[in-house]
Amino acid sequence: MMDVFGEDQFRRMIHYYLNHHAYGNVETNDLYQAFQDTLGYSPFWFFDEWIYRGGEPHYDVSYKDVTVHPGASRQTEISVRQIHPVDELVGYFTMPIAFEVHYMDGTFDRVKQTISGPADTAVVPNPGKRTIAFVLFDPGSMVLKSVTFKKSFEELRNQALHAPLMIDRYDAVAAMDSVDLPVKRRLLAELFDREDFFYIREEIVRQLANDNDEASLGVLRKALRDRADAVRSSALKNVPIIPATLRPDF
Repeated sequence: MMDVFGEDQFRRMIHYYLNHHAYGNVETNDLYQAFQDTLGYSPFWFFDEWIYRGGEPHYDVSYKDVTVHPGASRQTEISVRQIHPVDELVGYFTMPIAFEVHYMDGTFDRVKQTISGPADTAVVPNPGKRTIAFVLFDPGSMVLKSVTFKKSFEELRNQALHAPLMIDRYDAVAAMDSVDLPVKRRLLAELFDREDFFYIREEIVRQLANDNDEASLGVLRKALRDRADAVRSSALKNVPIIPATLRPDF
């Protein structure tokens, strides 16, 4: 909600709402009325789709790296389809969503566009004709949703290494669950050493827990001494048979 209406406006509205209903009983309409009283407009569409009705959107996302005119300009066209079941209760959702295209040189471009129908396309200009490293749909996961967005291992690798926000790095690591161990093993070991957020280290341990390669065993040794109890717990829960070389660590 804050991402939709703006942080300052949302905080002003919620401050009004809390002050006017302190220690009292409230209903949804009281929050709705607080929008009207403080901001001067009706958020009917938001309440109707996201609160009064049911379900949540499931977005199917893909993109194309497009050269508009040979040698002239380049852009990324991101296609979004809403693929959840639609009936008399659940319709297509309206939501302003951010799109980011990150490039191999470390720069990125960002646009924000309202997605509302069964199919929409967002266009991100690439005037510098840079090489795409990875594309983010709703960076930071601001929207309640399900997403199908197929990415190559190289895209997931780039995202896991370089996405600015933790949740986007985590999504990339979690998506590697279906990748063969020989392909991802060294990368996951590198990520374990450089990643500050414990939830990502926990996921890495889960994916490597059944692998007897020395790189994976090295991660498990570190995990058993990790500062975060969730990471230590992940090693204890997910290793099916303790290798002899790790018994002292366990």
